[in-house]
Amino acid sequence: MTTVKTNIDENRNSDVPIDEYDTVRLPGGEIVGPELGFTKLMVLLADTHSAYRTASLRALVKLRGNKVANLVLGRLNDCAVNVRVEACRQIAVLGLRNAVPKLYDSLNDRQPYVVCAAARALHEFGDNIGFDYVCKAALKKGGHQIEAVRCMNLFLEEKLPEDEKGLKIATKMLTEKRDHIFTIN
Repeated sequence: MTTVKTNIDENRNSDVPIDEYDTVRLPGGEIVGPELGFTKLMVLLADTHSAYRTASLRALVKLRGNKVANLVLGRLNDCAVNVRVEACRQIAVLGLRNAVPKLYDSLNDRQPYVVCAAARALHEFGDNIGFDYVCKAALKKGGHQIEAVRCMNLFLEEKLPEDEKGLKIATKMLTEKRDHIFTIN
């Protein structure tokens, strides 16, 4: 069993293990996956704990369908950062091109993690508009800056190191405000 970081909410920074069947084992030991069925996943999607909503969203996407697509779109307005990030990811997974305007709105989210996730999803659809927003996120101080550099690399021909060194290079280039600093793919 591997562990991935899925909860990036500042209040709860927990590791959520994922097994090979793409189910999610929550910190309390509960397993959430598509085998629970639509009704139970809907109950979890309304839970007060953001880890349940995130896991439910991921599992619901495996079920697909129009109802699921609408639920994913609705979670772009969730109060928890990690749920909004997961909604952006799942929009790309589902290939919901009709969600592009909502992803544009998410580029203006006050949380840089959401901005990066929206930019990634838009990039999946061949839209590079998120680059400027990701650059701004890289310059905004906080724990998200390395993620912003990772996201910047989606758009760049010459990749930056995805660490403090890469952040330092990106910050220097972005603050110098030179024309044609980066070559975008």
